[in-house]
Amino acid sequence: EQVVHFLAPPVLEECAPHYTFRQFMDDSLYHPDWGYYSNGRIRFGHGRSEDFTTFPVALRPVFGAMIAERAAGFWHASGCPGGGVGEPPFLLLELGAGLGVLAHDILTHLKRARPHMYDAVIYVIGERSPALRAEQRRTNAGFVAEGRLEVRAVDAQDLHDGSLRTELQ
Repeated sequence: EQVVHFLAPPVLEECAPHYTFRQFMDDSLYHPDWGYYSNGRIRFGHGRSEDFTTFPVALRPVFGAMIAERAAGFWHASGCPGGGVGEPPFLLLELGAGLGVLAHDILTHLKRARPHMYDAVIYVIGERSPALRAEQRRTNAGFVAEGRLEVRAVDAQDLHDGSLRTELQ
């Protein structure tokens, strides 16, 4: 009913020539009342009653460990930043992290296999959806409590100006 009301004339007649596909997708995904990522009913997974996800669930936690090892290579190549007192942390940024399981798997691997890097890392999830931000915090509650993970309200469409980079530095 809300969707029909949203698109009902005269609204449709008034905005149709100017209502772009990008705006349609934006509303479909993030409208505060009925957007897919805003309604809190997201069911990521691989079962019949769950929604499609691009995250390779079947490869958990190995996929996260693989990404963690690749990040460790970058960390070493950068001179192992973030390990000293007063040094800025080594930032890992993930945009649109779904339920936050990749972050969980990466940080779990680093904590176990690369504790020096784990102590130097801050993992930042940038997420537009308030419902998903809540799920990401729940999935990673331990890492949030340890100060190793932050979940921020970020829209990837707004990153062209470099403001997130400036904010994180």
